[in-house]
Amino acid sequence: MIEPKENLLFTIAYDRTLKWFEASQLLLQFKIMNPNKACYTCMVWDQVNKKIFVGDDAGFLSIIDVYDEEKIVIKDLRPSSKLPLKLTKLEIVGDQKRFLIV
Repeated sequence: MIEPKENLLFTIAYDRTLKWFEASQLLLQFKIMNPNKACYTCMVWDQVNKKIFVGDDAGFLSIIDVYDEEKIVIKDLRPSSKLPLKLTKLEIVGDQKRFLIV
């Protein structure tokens, strides 16, 4: 996923990593392994808050501040900790009030 306003390129891969690069020279800025040991399956950029939301095939949502990589929040969206929930699409909607649709 390319975010042209921030000059960033985000990638997710089957090796359970999220990487982002400075887009014009493809310089790696940051790499994170999924702590849930699951493959990332979807992502969306929040232009207002400058955060990336990343879902995985175990039902977890990671919220990462790309300008402060230490700020990572992980939310368990599964209805029960024993039930898997594969996240396949994330979308941010709304102008005044913003909502994340999973």
